[in-house]
Amino acid sequence: HETGQDPRLEDFEGFLRVSGRLLGRASPAGLYGIKTNGSSMNRAEIAGKKIEDGDYVVIDSNKRVPANNDIVLAIIDNKATIKRFIDDRANGQVILKADSSYDYDPIYLHPDDDFLINGKAIAVIKR
Repeated sequence: HETGQDPRLEDFEGFLRVSGRLLGRASPAGLYGIKTNGSSMNRAEIAGKKIEDGDYVVIDSNKRVPANNDIVLAIIDNKATIKRFIDDRANGQVILKADSSYDYDPIYLHPDDDFLINGKAIAVIKR
């Protein structure tokens, strides 16, 4: 669901130089990094690395159709958030869930709401 803007450029800080060997691929096509802010995903792991405040999460923007339980970058109200995607369309909803040791409420969305899955999280670069 497009909002008309490219939210990836809204808070553009610069470039993250990462070896392809760390990401398991030769080409960076479609990849970008997001610096995390907060503890809403501090129990989530990608390739054995937890997502902690200040880490970089590498997003594959070519993977915009998430599978159930994928960790995704979602854009809601022009704000980016990294959450676990729960496909509950059988009950008419999509849930974006925090994986945290703190108490964060899930985000409940109707499948037709104005939100965008902007890619799947594929790696964590520790700060």
